[in-house]
Amino acid sequence: MKNLSILMCGLLMIAAAAQISYANEEIPETLSWPEGLPLPAWETPQEKLVPPEPTDDVTPPPTEPVTAVPEFGLQEAVQVVYPYSFDQNILIEMVRACEEVGVVYIVVPNTASMSNCNSLLIANGVPVDNVEYYIHAVDGQWSRDYGPHFIWGDVSGEIAMLDWQYYDSRPNDDEIPDYMADLWHMNFYETPIYHEGGNYMSDGHGTVMCSTVLYNNNPSWTPAQCRQEIMDYFGASSVHVYERIPNSHDATGHIDLWAKMLNDTTIMVAQLQPTDPNYNMIEQHAAAMATVPTVYGTPFNIVRCPMPRPYQYYIWYYYKSFLNSLIFNGKVLVPIYATEPVLTQQALDAYQAAMPDYEVVGIYCDNIAFAGGAIHCTTIGIADHIDDYYHDATVTADPVSPPITIPAGGGTFDFTASVTNNEADSIYTQVWSEVILPSSTVFGPLLERNLLLASSGSVSRTLTQNVPAGAPAGTYTYTMYTGSRLPRVVNDESSFTFTKTASDGGISEDMTGWWAEGWEDVAETVSPVTPMDHNLITAHPNPFNPTTALSFELRDAGLVGLTVYDISGRQVAELVNGWRDAGLHEVNFDGSSLTSGIYFAKLAHAGNTSTIKMVLMK
Repeated sequence: MKNLSILMCGLLMIAAAAQISYANEEIPETLSWPEGLPLPAWETPQEKLVPPEPTDDVTPPPTEPVTAVPEFGLQEAVQVVYPYSFDQNILIEMVRACEEVGVVYIVVPNTASMSNCNSLLIANGVPVDNVEYYIHAVDGQWSRDYGPHFIWGDVSGEIAMLDWQYYDSRPNDDEIPDYMADLWHMNFYETPIYHEGGNYMSDGHGTVMCSTVLYNNNPSWTPAQCRQEIMDYFGASSVHVYERIPNSHDATGHIDLWAKMLNDTTIMVAQLQPTDPNYNMIEQHAAAMATVPTVYGTPFNIVRCPMPRPYQYYIWYYYKSFLNSLIFNGKVLVPIYATEPVLTQQALDAYQAAMPDYEVVGIYCDNIAFAGGAIHCTTIGIADHIDDYYHDATVTADPVSPPITIPAGGGTFDFTASVTNNEADSIYTQVWSEVILPSSTVFGPLLERNLLLASSGSVSRTLTQNVPAGAPAGTYTYTMYTGSRLPRVVNDESSFTFTKTASDGGISEDMTGWWAEGWEDVAETVSPVTPMDHNLITAHPNPFNPTTALSFELRDAGLVGLTVYDISGRQVAELVNGWRDAGLHEVNFDGSSLTSGIYFAKLAHAGNTSTIKMVLMK
């Protein structure tokens, strides 16, 4: 049996939360989400006023039979977002648990956030060797609801990404799956229906379960049409839809609050308190699920997990659910609550009994539950797709002045590094360096950069590597790689050796003092490929009222134009028109004189354009 651990996550901020006497009123549609708080998991009444996008990237469904990848299947990585605004201690412990068994992709809005997140993890003793960052504008932190889903082609054997329509008021989040698919050159499908990933679970064999939020989200579709869309895109043979918990007690209405598929034969269902007004409904759901056949012909085994009584926040109620957990490569991360010590232990015991071969990790989530979710809602698994990292790309690394001899006091050497794409299509790849010490210990990465290379494109740099005084004497091997560091796929490598004559002071085999410079861009798009919109311009906050800060980063100085248009294409503001130096720039856009709606900021520089959608909500 695996070990069971509980990770304490900081001080509790159980704002306005107390166990309550029950009422059945719905949340008024005019109720405002408290100003100054991060966005909740559900779409707020203010956000619902945002009109739909005039067009979206809807695609036809796959033409071949497909199989959906279940959460409990093998995953390459888990995706989260930083800043994790409700309680960063939750993020720390999620990354700590997940990086031991897979890659953790952290989406950050800019390089400053990336640096802050990395420092936060290191300061709290979290190894970052298996952490990788992607820069993209974000609206919220509910990765499960907007994040990507994956299917395998039953004929082609190729993996593809699936994406729902997400809240129109959160355009940055909605674009993240598109962005990831572009980076990985992965086949991509987008459904015409609105849905959230927290309201979807699959057994990986064609059985899908969700709540009636599926129907609520798509009022112009019939229930049969909604179910058929899931069948067409996800390869489902049956879609089971259960009545949602009323809005007054769960504003998301998602199934992941009260049910979870643990594997392809077992479903865990919440055991509500007998006095809970939703008790009878969930009992009926549990009984109905127990009649659904598995792929093996026998009904699903239903196991139970306790659910605390609802808590009150302002005038609505919410659950501190233990079911909003994450299954990831042999671990299950369970939200637990300091206000519910007895039920917490019962819940952990229930998971361990149902999943004896898993390590059960409890993480305190009191500070986020009121916003509609916990661990499951803020994470999403990335299916194993290692074939997408294999490319015909080559790398060379050559010392500028060989042979290289570093004195006892340490020093630097220069070398040139080049990466070339030999394929007919553009590719996304990484380049990184490692060094093998005289003791055969491997250090790295000393340098790591992401590249988008055009067909036959190449990039070269002259780099400087420092070797500290404490590095031991002997012969070192310095290697540049191209491919993917996480997960590790080496498409090509190039090495050279250097010698250090002696060690000055105490010998140290740690990374202190090993630094490389000369390739300052964290991510680079190599001409003639047009830089991707997602990397060039961001708006924060977005949605906004009435001002937002537009940030953009220039690799080279030049003439810059930054203009804002309304949804009809009419220019409403010119923010920049002139020369700007290379580097990061920020300019404020004031929409005080404009009406609520969708606006587009267009950045023009060096023959390239980048556009971002903004939502003004008054």
